[in-house]
Amino acid sequence: MNKLKKILLSVIILSVAACGNDAQSLKENEIYLFYQNSCPHCHDAFQYFDSQMPNLKMNRVNVASREGWELLLKCADKFNLDKNQLGTPLICMGDTYILGWGGNKQRQFEAQYRNFKLKYEK
Repeated sequence: MNKLKKILLSVIILSVAACGNDAQSLKENEIYLFYQNSCPHCHDAFQYFDSQMPNLKMNRVNVASREGWELLLKCADKFNLDKNQLGTPLICMGDTYILGWGGNKQRQFEAQYRNFKLKYEK
């Protein structure tokens, strides 16, 4: 009987811990930059934000972690992105997203960020 109690207690503890991990969600008024350490485009985006917008509040989310990957999937669901073609960097802010970095993505971010600030930063 004691062995059964220990097993049930372990299952309950693990279930509670798992529920706590699921609490992270995308907040409409925050900016998320999903990245991978091995992604050169992510490093280019970091360099841009660090040099051009050092005071920008942005959640940098490493998709190599389970929590980061799960949050990335929530962003993909929000914008109906094909999960088989997801990549990094992926920037989610408000009701817009930017997938990739390079070319005109910097200008695209700046335009979307102006709208984001008008809507969420008062």
